Amino acid sequence: MEVSIIIPIYNGALYIQKVVESLRNQRYNDFEAILVDDGSKDNTLEICQKYVAGDSRFVLLSQKNTGASEARNAGLRIAKGHYICFADIDDVFNEHYIEDLMANAKNGDLVLQGRVRLSQNKELLILVPHEGRYDLREEPEKFFSTIDIEKFGAPYCKLFSNDIIQTNGIFFSTNILLAEDLDFLIRYLCYCGVVVLENKTNYSYRDNEGSLSTKTYSFDIEYSGLRQIDDSLCQLMKRFNVPSLQSLYGKSIVYYVQRAIWGNCRGAEKRRVRIENLRNLYFEYGDVYQRYSMPQTRFLQFVKFLFCRRQFFLMDFILSRVVK
Repeated sequence: MEVSIIIPIYNGALYIQKVVESLRNQRYNDFEAILVDDGSKDNTLEICQKYVAGDSRFVLLSQKNTGASEARNAGLRIAKGHYICFADIDDVFNEHYIEDLMANAKNGDLVLQGRVRLSQNKELLILVPHEGRYDLREEPEKFFSTIDIEKFGAPYCKLFSNDIIQTNGIFFSTNILLAEDLDFLIRYLCYCGVVVLENKTNYSYRDNEGSLSTKTYSFDIEYSGLRQIDDSLCQLMKRFNVPSLQSLYGKSIVYYVQRAIWGNCRGAEKRRVRIENLRNLYFEYGDVYQRYSMPQTRFLQFVKFLFCRRQFFLMDFILSRVVK
């Protein structure tokens, strides 16, 4: 088995037929498709059973609802392919998707392609800046200064080595709800020698309104995500000591600190606990936040002013009344 394609599914009954047909129409046939039903409330499981019956290339898993990360991990634990790629149930990919990824499989530890963004009936091509083969052992800065890995952090449109994943225990973290796929990519890159960039656009993803990126959660959840991305980026910077990664680190920390601040204000904790959360957040990340934060509105500028000057009581008083 050359490649395993893993697709997590939650309440995806409307999309299963199209995805299964897309897989059966692939020009590259030496694959297994692992469909993971993540505790769907609709009839996803029954429809999956119907469409994959009789085709030995399809594997169907069912688990209680634990989220996309655990669903992908379930697929990774049983994947037999030498290579791994991913797809999401409500996205669209053509018959060349696996074929074009596999064309460069032997040329690097990671193949990364462009994609198409579908938003409000419009299509936007998202292309990699410069195609080519990048040796991270020789010129890591050339790669990291060429491509914004945050922009290309999604798991699809990539081909991973299953050997690297299994040998180093690289799975999707459940400590982070937002950008868990970027976190996975960051940790995977720590073990990469060569990355191949190519401007194939066989995969179209839907820009869904109301996604996780537009929500914030409790302080504990947001802080857990902050610590996870911090740890992963520190590992990457330890492996590749290049300037562009420091900028990525600062930008990412600012984003997650801001989410933690919002989550803290929306929490049900007593004011004393909220103040302590802000204080601890500042002593851990205040220097990075002050250096890299570039607020775009007067309100956010005011928040930065209060945070960086440790005016936590005033900050909590205002934000707990403004932030909904």
